[in-house]
Amino acid sequence: MDLSVLTTDKQREAFLHPTRCKILGFLTQKPMTISGVAKELKVHPANLTHHFKKLKSANLIKVTEERDTGRVIEIYYSAVATGFEINQQTHGANSKVLTFLRNDLTATISNLKPDDSENLIGLIKRSRISAKTFKKFSAKLTDLIEEFSSINEDDESTYALNVSLYPHSVDYGPLKKIHITKKAKNRK
Repeated sequence: MDLSVLTTDKQREAFLHPTRCKILGFLTQKPMTISGVAKELKVHPANLTHHFKKLKSANLIKVTEERDTGRVIEIYYSAVATGFEINQQTHGANSKVLTFLRNDLTATISNLKPDDSENLIGLIKRSRISAKTFKKFSAKLTDLIEEFSSINEDDESTYALNVSLYPHSVDYGPLKKIHITKKAKNRK
């Protein structure tokens, strides 16, 4: 996997936006024009031009081809990498990462089926750990997430694995874990 590490505020701001993430998703697959992406997203191309400018300005996408069709010049863009990682050592990255995860969960909540038919699991567990243990455990989580993301079963539903390991100061009293598992209803 070709990975681009986002180290500047400009890159993080460009990346941490739902529409721009969708655009990057298409541009990691193949070069496309603004009109081509707009067609995929079912929006007018004018609604995407400023997003493309931000992504290009942040060096997250690049022009890969220009075709003269006689009427206009079609500009094809590609993502500079197939994956993006936020540099955790930069100022303000923690809140931006957790905000992005929260926004993803909020968008997913709004799209849930009202009949609770989707499989879902929610876990919050707390532990007191050292920085060394944090590093070791986060490496294991990363490996597990990579294993999860490598699975592609064609005729199945898409699931997201949203994981965060963070300093926790919310007071739930003596409660050490919150474990909520909900299985899909059996359909007959």
